[in-house]
Amino acid sequence: MITASTGRLVAAASLVVLLHSPARAADPPGVLWETTSQMAMAGMPMQMPAQTQRLVDEAIARGPLVIVGRGAWSMLAARSDALHVFCHAPRGALISRSMTRDKLNEQEATRLVDETNAHREQWVRRHWNRDWRDPANYDLSVNTGSLGIAGASDIIISAAQMKFGIAQPKAVV
Repeated sequence: MITASTGRLVAAASLVVLLHSPARAADPPGVLWETTSQMAMAGMPMQMPAQTQRLVDEAIARGPLVIVGRGAWSMLAARSDALHVFCHAPRGALISRSMTRDKLNEQEATRLVDETNAHREQWVRRHWNRDWRDPANYDLSVNTGSLGIAGASDIIISAAQMKFGIAQPKAVV
């Protein structure tokens, strides 16, 4: 299992969790998006941890999985098949990324980044009484501002392959 912080990669962090199931390691992972911002925008209540835990448990039972959302590392901290990864970037890089992806002006993107981070902080504090930016919560931290999304993804995949003993494909020369 991998947990990483990425979210929409607009704000400093969210979590990505890849659950490794040796029996189905060849299957592509599923993806479950669980973000406070998306739930709030959809009018969903903030008391979602119990429902989220149930959905995560059901998804885990089906095989390898990537989960994006705050608090997943808290829900899954006791699992030995987890790799928790914190993806972060300088605020300016997050604002720039939001301007490009979301087609926002600088003021709108700044507001989105700041609000998203504030929602994440509140969500984790409220439901798990933890600091989502604490490096002790993670096995790996990657800076998407300097590595880019693709570079961070490559590092996360490599770390998962190493942790879970998944053979890496041989390079073709």
